[in-house]
Amino acid sequence: MPKLVQVPALALVQLVLLLVLVALLALLELALVALLEVALVVLLVLLELAWNP
Repeated sequence: MPKLVQVPALALVQLVLLLVLVALLALLELALVALLEVALVVLLVLLELAWNP
């Protein structure tokens, strides 16, 4: 009986951990994309300032 209760609990914990990991990876990807966009904008501004002082 305890094993029948324990296995679904472990599966549920694994599922929750997997969902949390996926959510963190999605947030990390969004953060990296935002940083990349900011870096590109800064680079473009610096190039424009270099061409037109």
